[in-house]
Formats: sequence, C-alpha cells, structure tokens
Amino acid sequence: MKDGSIKKVLTILLFIALSLMSIACSPKNKDIVLSSDVKGEADSDKNHISVPVRADEVSEEKSILISDDVKKEAKKQEMETFRLEKLKELNINGKELDPVCWKDDENIIAFRGRGDNDHTYDIFNININTSKVTKINTIKHVVWRTNSTILHNKKVLYLNNLRFYTYDLLNDTTKEVYDLSNLKKEIEEEYRDYYINEFSNEAGYIYYEIVKRENEKDPKFNIKSDNEVVWLFDTNLVRESDKYISIITESPDDYAETIRILNIETGEIVKSKPFRYETLSLERLNTDGFIYNKSKDAFYMNGESRSIYEYRLSDPNRLQEIKEIKERLGNSNSFISGDEKNIYFSAMDEGGGSIVRYNIENDKLTIISKDKPEGVYFDINLNSKSNIISYNYYKRPFINYNDESYTFIGMIDGDKIRNIQKLPVEKLYDRYHNWNTITFNESGNKFIYKVAYNYEQGDIRDRSVKYYVYEIKNLEDVSE
Repeated sequence: MKDGSIKKVLTILLFIALSLMSIACSPKNKDIVLSSDVKGEADSDKNHISVPVRADEVSEEKSILISDDVKKEAKKQEMETFRLEKLKELNINGKELDPVCWKDDENIIAFRGRGDNDHTYDIFNININTSKVTKINTIKHVVWRTNSTILHNKKVLYLNNLRFYTYDLLNDTTKEVYDLSNLKKEIEEEYRDYYINEFSNEAGYIYYEIVKRENEKDPKFNIKSDNEVVWLFDTNLVRESDKYISIITESPDDYAETIRILNIETGEIVKSKPFRYETLSLERLNTDGFIYNKSKDAFYMNGESRSIYEYRLSDPNRLQEIKEIKERLGNSNSFISGDEKNIYFSAMDEGGGSIVRYNIENDKLTIISKDKPEGVYFDINLNSKSNIISYNYYKRPFINYNDESYTFIGMIDGDKIRNIQKLPVEKLYDRYHNWNTITFNESGNKFIYKVAYNYEQGDIRDRSVKYYVYEIKNLEDVSE
C-alpha cells in the first residue's frame, strides 16, 4: 500500500475513534463503562465483563461516603468533648446554705454560719431529688479556716474546752484528737512578753488581738477560751492527710511565724524555729494551710507572695523556697493531682490572672491558663479522679456589686485546660454581682452550682441565691 493510501486509512480510523468518544461523553448517553485501571489486568482476564453504571448512581455513592466522613468526624468531636447538662434547680425556700461535700449520689452536706461570737455552724443534709433540707447537727468553735479543706478531708476541725475535735461530715460522728493543755503552756511561755486584748465592735462582735506588755500591771498571756485559739492562731487540717494538723503562730513584733505540725495519731508535735519574713520571699504563710504529698512525705504551701514552699518534718527548721514566679500567688486554694505529681494554684499580677501548675517531680512551673489576661482567676476546685477543674473569673477593675463573675469548667490535659465551658448566670437585677461556687461529687461527674446574686444601689440591698444540679455527660469517653 502506498504512503498516501496509508495516511487516508489512518485519517478515517482517527475520525471514527473521535466520533465514538464524542458519543460516549454525550449527556444523552448516561451509561458509562467502567473497567480495571490496573495495567495488564484486562489482557490477562479474557472473561472480564464491564458493567454499565449510571453516572447519577456514582454521584450518590460519593455523597454517601462524604456524609459518612462528616458523621465520623462529628462523632469523634463529640467523643472528645464532655457536655454539661442541668438536671434541676433545687428548691430550698430561700435558705442560704453553703454546700461543702456530697454524702452520696442523692444527698449533699451544707453549712450555714450563725455569725455569732462562738463561731457556730449549723450542718444540714439536702436531698437533691426532693430538695428536702434536714438539720443534722450544730457545732461551736469551728476553726473557720478549715472550710477550704472540707473538699479534701470531709471533716471539720473544732474546739471544745481547749481540746481539738474532728467532726466526720459523712457519718455524723465526732472524735477527740488532741488535748491542748501542754501546747497551751508552751505558747503562753512563748508569748510571755504579750497579753491577749479582747474588744468588740458596735454590733457586739468580739475580737482578740495580741498586744505587747508595757509594764508589770499589764496582764500575762493566758489562753482562757476556745474562741481565743480560733481567732489568734492559724490552725487547719492538712489537706490530703488524715493525721496532720498545722498550727501557725505569729510573733507580732518580730514579723516571724512558727510552724507546728501535730500528728493526731501519735500526739507528737514537730515545731520549727521562727521564720522571719525578710529571710524569705513570703509576706505571710497562707492561712489555708498545707497540702500533703504522701509519696514525697512533704508539705507544700504558697505564701502570700510569689513563692511555693516545701516543708519536711525530718528538717523542721528549714522552710525551702522551691519555686519563685513572676506572678503573685496570693491567698488561694491549692489542689494536688490524683497522681500527686502536680499542684495547682491561682495567681495574679498587675497584668491579670492565671492558673498555674507546679510539677513536684521535675520542679517545673507552667501557666496552663491565661485565656482572659485582663481578669482574675479565683476559687479553683479540682476533682483529682476526673481531672475536671472549675474556677471563677471576674474582669478587672472590680467594682463591688457592679460586675459579673463567671464560673468555668474544663479538663486538665497536660499543659492546658481543654473543653472550657462557661456556666450560665441569670440577670436578676440591672446592676448586680454574682459569686459562684462548685461542689463536685466523689467521681467528678456531677456538681452543685451555687450562684449568689447581689444587688446594691444606695441604701437598697438585695440578695438571691440559687442552687443547680449539673451532670457532666460523656466524661468517661473524654477521659480515655
């Protein structure tokens, strides 16, 4: 065949091929033949049959696949996020109580201070199913600084005839733990150059102060009542411990404080030398007391300054400053993690507040939250079993009763707090401020949310308190 004929044949074949491709791609022909893309597969399988599939069916299949992916991603996000569900509002008939701990899944224990000279507290049981409030006990001479330890210890420290007692909130039982007779003599000798002065305000509320003796006519230092001990000394149950009480006494003129740790199981007291303020970074030791780390057999405390301190009974005259930070730690609650490796504090400086974690093992301090640097974080509460943390926040500058404070719930995750959610508040007044508290149950999947709404405008004042029961849904999946 001549070259010209060959070219004509090739031209005809090319035209036919293009025509077939055009027909196949035409919208009128909705049948598409699909075959294998694997090289050589079609040649090796002589019985291969191409199955016609409609184009709209392919589009629907892709749509289903995309939809499934979206659902999977949404499910993944849901599994990684807990949800807060308000179960109910408690109807307590206007009584203002302070929930302090859960007795079980249906009952919580609450306090109400009488505000009298005897530091008397009434103790109540609240049934969260019925909102029924039942008074179960009354205790006088409560060491009020123990309120911050109740979440840890489920006990209250109080005095009766110069003896320490503990009241078990869960079992409604009391136990004498220490007779102060010998310690009383020791402290009176320590303060021999001072005397106790009693005075009262216009409302008749009694106060006590330690005054320097000027001459022999001044009375000697003599501890006569339980109230004097409650008022004059920083006494507290040590958090995360069932056997230690801390007693901190202050020397007014020397600007120094002495630490005593009482072991209520053995009756032994370990006493430190006076720690002078100028020799340490602290201004005063935190009146919330110590937190105990069992694995380290050490006590930790933050001062009212910028430092965290470690104290050991094996070396009682040494209060070791283990970490100093730029922010001021302040007089705030501290919480230790379930694995005893981390302690959490709130901190603040001129630029605002933050939540701080101190790792005991590697001596590392980390700011884990400063999302709202213009404000202040306070009232930290941590459930060590679930790693759920709650904290309050208010924006500065704070003007009493004119600004709102908010409560946040989140989960500790390494060096950050994730799944942060703000709890709602109602606007009951045109101008108001609300103080909120969170009380977790033992497992950390439920909590009582108390919101106190305050109003003050000139001589007009009002206060309303509400109590809500919340459940944290999906907590087990999030914690994994």
